[in-house]
Amino acid sequence: MYRTSPYNAHINEISFEFFQLFRFVEYQERWALDILLMLNGEPRDYESYDIYRLYNFARLTAQIKTFGTSENLFKYKFLLHYGSYWLSTINAEKPNRPSDAKVVTQIIKIEEEIVTSLFDFISIAINRYNDKEYIRTAEILLEDILLGDKYKGFIDLNKIVMIISEISIKLNCVELQELVERCIGKYKASSEAKTSTINIDKLRKHIQDIKKEQKDSIVEEKLF
Repeated sequence: MYRTSPYNAHINEISFEFFQLFRFVEYQERWALDILLMLNGEPRDYESYDIYRLYNFARLTAQIKTFGTSENLFKYKFLLHYGSYWLSTINAEKPNRPSDAKVVTQIIKIEEEIVTSLFDFISIAINRYNDKEYIRTAEILLEDILLGDKYKGFIDLNKIVMIISEISIKLNCVELQELVERCIGKYKASSEAKTSTINIDKLRKHIQDIKKEQKDSIVEEKLF
């Protein structure tokens, strides 16, 4: 189920064999949460930053997006537990927070991949089942990133919202678009907005550009 990391002989990471089996097992949600608990530990116990937790979570999230088929993966309880691993991983800050520029650049890329894979899957789940509890759980997850000054990840908040907005438009997930709008509305009304971390005008233009790009693409498809 795990192997010694090629980057650190003292660290275990998810093995390729695990992922090969994961694609075909019946209870993928159990396998996902069990392997995170085994290798990354309980989220509430994350007292220091660990880049290997991030590696494990990123690789697993990509597998879930691509090969996730178990019905329980698409339910709110899984998203609730899985989201807690994500938030605890990126928000751990003491005392091993990386500062080397190359490492930080690598982490940003990995975090962007996680956001993309995770919200791709969330969009698929919403479009397929349109479950209110699931949508609310996804909204709480995004609120935990945007509100309350709890977010400690390396990606800029603008980038996170842009990635999610782009996914919601390209996958035509109206509920996710509305979810993002509600969260941004709460952000604008919150004390965090005073620091101008999120550039609302820039975000609005980005969304308009994506919608125009999608519209032009559809027109082009119809023409040809």
